[in-house]
Amino acid sequence: MRQAAARAWLEPARRFARRLAPAPFTLLLIGIGCLGAALALARQSPFGAVLRHDSLGYLAVASNLLSGEGLLRWNGGALTVWPPAYPGLLAIGTLGLAD
Repeated sequence: MRQAAARAWLEPARRFARRLAPAPFTLLLIGIGCLGAALALARQSPFGAVLRHDSLGYLAVASNLLSGEGLLRWNGGALTVWPPAYPGLLAIGTLGLAD
């Protein structure tokens, strides 16, 4: 009797888990995407990380955001040309703990 009650309780959970399980084609697409990202990173590994002027600009704006100065560039000018979402995400991602 206990096993029947346990099975009856688990059946809705099993149905819910089956609905959330990704389809095999979705898993294949995720695998291909991860493989592509790994190949792109492996191709760039001999050169190391590259910081260009736009990368440094975004980091400077994120640093100014964390210090409470707002969306200011490295030279004190307002951020008017570049989008503000990426520096905002950088500032949020560090939580003020990392530079």
